[in-house]
Amino acid sequence: MYFNDIHMLYYLIFGIAGIIIGQFTDWCSQRLAKHKKVFSKELWTEYIRYFKPNYLLMSITGIIYVLLVYFIGIQTNGIMYNIDLIKYTILTPLLIMAFIIDINYKIIPNRLSLTIFELGLIFTFIYGTFNINLAIDMLARNVNWWSYFYLNSFTRKSIIKKRGYGTWRCQINDWAWTLLWSI
Repeated sequence: MYFNDIHMLYYLIFGIAGIIIGQFTDWCSQRLAKHKKVFSKELWTEYIRYFKPNYLLMSITGIIYVLLVYFIGIQTNGIMYNIDLIKYTILTPLLIMAFIIDINYKIIPNRLSLTIFELGLIFTFIYGTFNINLAIDMLARNVNWWSYFYLNSFTRKSIIKKRGYGTWRCQINDWAWTLLWSI
């Protein structure tokens, strides 16, 4: 059975993957906010001991993944033609983690924002294999907005000189503008 020229099994697979990744996103949000490693030797014992399913986050991530498959679609030509789907599938949990950590702790860890920056560069070079003009435009946007982000953060840190309300870290306003313009 097909829906929007995509087999229903793909929707089911992406929905289940979204549920699993949603629970893992909850775990990562808790660990990153406390400046702990996400993957450690005590991962399984600690995860099983403190396991509490976050049904809201699991369902939101699952729904977003199903909507990504519906709106972007799956190409049967090869993996390089599905690069938009892969990009948004990877960025979705990272953005959700940033949102959750910012709501709860009023910070966004540098590890998370730098991971998103590195993924932006990787996808820029992947797009460059198809269209060099698109890659140059994406790279220019990345450099422009990330330099704005770090210059703004450095200036705010120098002027305010205190560690309150995200001034020594990333603030959501600068971070969100940087991310939205670099994608």
